[in-house]
Order: sequence, then structure tokens, then C-alpha cells
Amino acid sequence: MSGLRAHSRDALTPLPHLFAESRYARAVNPDLIIQAGVFVATAVATAIAWGQAIIAGRRQEAAEEASVTAVAARDAAVLAQQKAAEALEEANEIARDALEAQRSLRPPSWGEIREIDQGIYAVANTSGRTVEVTAVKPLSRSLPIFDPGDLPIKLQHGESLTFFAIIGHNKEMTGNRVAITWRSSDNPSAVPATDERRF
Repeated sequence: MSGLRAHSRDALTPLPHLFAESRYARAVNPDLIIQAGVFVATAVATAIAWGQAIIAGRRQEAAEEASVTAVAARDAAVLAQQKAAEALEEANEIARDALEAQRSLRPPSWGEIREIDQGIYAVANTSGRTVEVTAVKPLSRSLPIFDPGDLPIKLQHGESLTFFAIIGHNKEMTGNRVAITWRSSDNPSAVPATDERRF
């Protein structure tokens, strides 16, 4: 075999130092390996617990922030509700004042009661609209005889309601009064109004 070098038998035998037991291998104690494993497992468990504690802390902070935000939102809602109630009360007061001003500018619904014949009295509808009179009642004890006439009755603006009354005492001293209950014909479902008139 030309070109090939012959190897010696020694070259094919394994080197004794490769298979010989290492002095370190003989020195390793199995308890030490177990302790190292326990240490690594403990370190991993500690790292996991630490990570979970960080996550729990962040969640706690987020929950506290959400709680603070919810409390602030609740307080803002309560404040807005209070302001709305105040604004509503103010609007109601303005509406009441406007209604009072309107009433003071509007002429009275009924004119003065006048005697048109002996014991027959008339009072004109001065409301500016057609009304339906549903009741006329005496409010004075000095009217022992009283007849309201045919009721209910519709009266246009300017027309008069008539009733019969006999006065038992001097009318100037007693100030006789009647109550007229009526409502606008335009709104028959409205609550009737009652006006008092002296004569």
C-alpha cells in the first residue's frame, strides 16, 4: 500500500487518560447534587413568586386608581345633580314670577257684582275668553236665600252671570260674598278656578 503510512499498533489503542476516572468525578458527592437542585428549584420558585408579587402590586395600584376614579366620577355626578336641582329650582322661581307678573297684568276674570233688579244680581265675564261656570255658592251667612240659576252655563267675554239672592242683614256692614267656579271652554279638562266676589 503505497502512499499510506502504516500506523503503529499503539496509535490505535485508546489513550488511557481519556477513560480514566476523573479526580473531580470521584470527589462529587450525591448530596451536593441534590442540594444544588433544591437551590435551583428554590431560586426559580422565588423568581416566580417575585414576578407574581410585582403583577399583584400593579393590579392593586390599578384597582386603587380605578376606585379613586370611580369616587371622583360619583362626586362629579352628585355635584352635577345638585347643580341641576338648583337650576331647576331657579327656573321654577322665574316661571312663578313670570306667572305672577302675567296675572297682575291680566284683567280680573269677573267684574263687579251689581244689582240689576230687586234680588237679581249680575257679574260680567271679563276674562277675555269664553268660560263655563259650573257653580256659584254664597260665602256669607247674610244670604239666607240664594239661587245660582241654571248651571253649568257658558258665557262669552262680556256676557253676565246672574243669580238671585236675598240679603238678610245690611249688605254694607256684612260684605256679602259669593264664590264662582269656572273653567275656560277651550280646555274643559282643566281644573276649574274659583274666584270670590263681594257685593
